Amino acid sequence: MTKEKSARAVHPSVVYELRSVNLASLPEKEQGSVLDRFASFLDSLTEPISFHIVQDEREVESIGAVYRIPYRRFFLRTESQVDSLVATLGTRMTRVHGLPVITPRVVHPKFIEDSRGEFVQTYAITRLGGNIAPGFLAQLYQIAHSIIVDVDPVGIYDAKKTVRSYARSLGSRLILRQNEGRSLDPEEQAEFERASRAAQLIGAGKERLFRTRIRVVLRERTYGDLVEGRKKLRQLVGGMVGRVDSPSYFQEPLLTGVGPKYATGRWFFVTTSGALNLFPFCGLDIVDPSGAFFGQNLQTGNAILYDVFEKENYNIAVMGMTGLGKSTLVKTLMSRMALLNEDLMLYAFDSIVSPEYAVGPDGTYEGSFAGVTKCHVHRFDPKVGAGLDPFRVFGDCDLAARFIGDILDLPKGEDLDELHLASRKVSNVQELYSVVPQSLRKKLEARLPPYEFLFRGETTFYDKMVFVLNDIENPELRDAALFLSLSAVWSLITRTENDGRRKAVVIDEGWALVEKRPGTGKPYFPMAVDYVPKIARTGRHYRTCFLIATQLVSDFMGRGNEVGPGREMVESCATKIVLRQDEAASATLKEAFRLSEVEEKFIVNARIGQGILVTPEGRLPFYNMLSEEEKRLFTTKPK
Repeated sequence: MTKEKSARAVHPSVVYELRSVNLASLPEKEQGSVLDRFASFLDSLTEPISFHIVQDEREVESIGAVYRIPYRRFFLRTESQVDSLVATLGTRMTRVHGLPVITPRVVHPKFIEDSRGEFVQTYAITRLGGNIAPGFLAQLYQIAHSIIVDVDPVGIYDAKKTVRSYARSLGSRLILRQNEGRSLDPEEQAEFERASRAAQLIGAGKERLFRTRIRVVLRERTYGDLVEGRKKLRQLVGGMVGRVDSPSYFQEPLLTGVGPKYATGRWFFVTTSGALNLFPFCGLDIVDPSGAFFGQNLQTGNAILYDVFEKENYNIAVMGMTGLGKSTLVKTLMSRMALLNEDLMLYAFDSIVSPEYAVGPDGTYEGSFAGVTKCHVHRFDPKVGAGLDPFRVFGDCDLAARFIGDILDLPKGEDLDELHLASRKVSNVQELYSVVPQSLRKKLEARLPPYEFLFRGETTFYDKMVFVLNDIENPELRDAALFLSLSAVWSLITRTENDGRRKAVVIDEGWALVEKRPGTGKPYFPMAVDYVPKIARTGRHYRTCFLIATQLVSDFMGRGNEVGPGREMVESCATKIVLRQDEAASATLKEAFRLSEVEEKFIVNARIGQGILVTPEGRLPFYNMLSEEEKRLFTTKPK
């Protein structure tokens, strides 16, 4: 954080820090909802307020490196406490002691030298153009240190009087020009039309009137950089909002907002619909206060700090073609989360192709994800057994019967009913043989023996574990081991509901949960298709992040009108990470996530480690920026 002191305004005030919304990337319907809430907030105002968008810095840590990154903070200053009103904005808020301020040290006619020895110049917008749209202020973030928007609601009586008088004045001026035979100014004509429309809406009580002032503060380390900043600001603003001005000898009142009215910036009148363009929380950056370092925002160049435990649910879906950074991203993100949360309970299910989490690129445990995060490595040994009897794992005889019915591939009917009835009389799989009818016993004897090593023995569960799945060559047995182990982990997590610890469950090859039998085209374990989404939906109650990654997007999500068996799992995730896709998969994701044409093109051509982060606050392109140590530990291509 900046080391400058925070200070309150001259008059006592209340300051809220709010979270940004990436308005530009939201679908049109969601944009409309955000702006409707902002309009309702404005129409409810009874006192002046001001928005402050301020650039700050913070340190972020990855394994083996520390980065210092810029980011934007969003503040709202009010004259009194209005928590319930601010809550209507629909964004997270925190009461803070004051605003970060710039302390002048030397005031020159055209600029200020501040207490850090940097050069500061404040501009006031003096004319609003007609090409602005909601969130236009975000375009100024790249060059402005801070932006201050003051909003002062005008009383109903005064508002009606003001807009009618203004419309009449503009109309009289246009008539005079016309009578004198002079050409009409198109800008004045457009302004007259806007004023007349505003008078009608305000007169009908459909909109309110506000006075507003916008100031833009430049801050650079050298005077030469300040000169360049001036040029960029004028170029950017000239084509967007109209005009800006930074008069000499007024720099201190412009910066502080304190002084004669003529010296603190120009005020404009805007209606509610016009004020929507001033939506101030339109951030392109995602910087969660307690977030882990996620990667680099390709729109702004800043770092992304992401905290899944702040979202509407804690689940993450990662989709990407093989060899393009999927497993590296998962290992990087989860290790950084573990670094921030030392008591994090972590359970990862390794790649079904070869161990990538339990063994590092150098072939050792110490150089692996498991070694870095201090996870116990669990291997499946047919000679020892896995201790995953479904009666014990599920704690429910009907769920156990359903699982065994999936192994036997029993359709609905008499045999399945008999299995359920028999399951209610036993406490483990071995006891089933003696209580089922003869015809069903033959099916058990024919199909269950390969699975019995999963059912016998004992397994000790630790707070951090990596399960090595490729120990099991048979895909059906491997998928059974994955599903039973996941269910056992979930049972363990549900018993820790009130201990306050955060938990994470990571499945690197999520399609294994919905893998289909070659002959029938049906999943090996239809039960998993229903059971796993239930785990994902209820994870929030147990502070659990459920991360599922897959490379077979079309098989997982479905094609065309076909709904894939894994689609519900993905849709239950508030956070979705889309890495490079082929054209067939990109079309599926475009429809599912409402990606734009530009975004679809990006994921088809993305480089290794690049992708789109889809979040409740919006979505943005990113790059999984790794430290040299993380590259050494997590790469799947050490050569």
